[in-house]
Amino acid sequence: MVSRAIGLIVLCFVWLAPFGAAAQDAPFILVDADSGAVLAQNRSGDLWYPASLTKLMTVYLVFEALADGRLELDSPVTVSANALEEPPSKMGFPAGTVITVDNALKILIVKSANDAAIMLAEAVAGSQEAFVVRMNAAAAKLGMSRTLFAN
Repeated sequence: MVSRAIGLIVLCFVWLAPFGAAAQDAPFILVDADSGAVLAQNRSGDLWYPASLTKLMTVYLVFEALADGRLELDSPVTVSANALEEPPSKMGFPAGTVITVDNALKILIVKSANDAAIMLAEAVAGSQEAFVVRMNAAAAKLGMSRTLFAN
């Protein structure tokens, strides 16, 4: 376990090295997943806007809906006019196009497509606004006390 942790720390610093001092000064925290022990950190309590946190929370809530049976991987999701209006990155399928939750998840995870995120949000909660409420509830439940999702 120690060698894994050291490997992760080395990997973090090797990854950050090409980005210079500014990236190395960015807030981060490295936690041992087994014990919860903080292995390394830098300004970990600072407010920060990590890339794709909204999409990670979207995927988390979709997985929750899959786990409790509200959705299945082959459940249909439809491109709404609301989803189509999202800025790039997006797939750009015409309104009314139907794909599966499985494909929408893959599109969201691989392409980071905003329209896929909206499609999944609407499938889980009925509307983008209702999904944001669920995102904030999940954040609170996860202890993300300084996180607020908003449109």
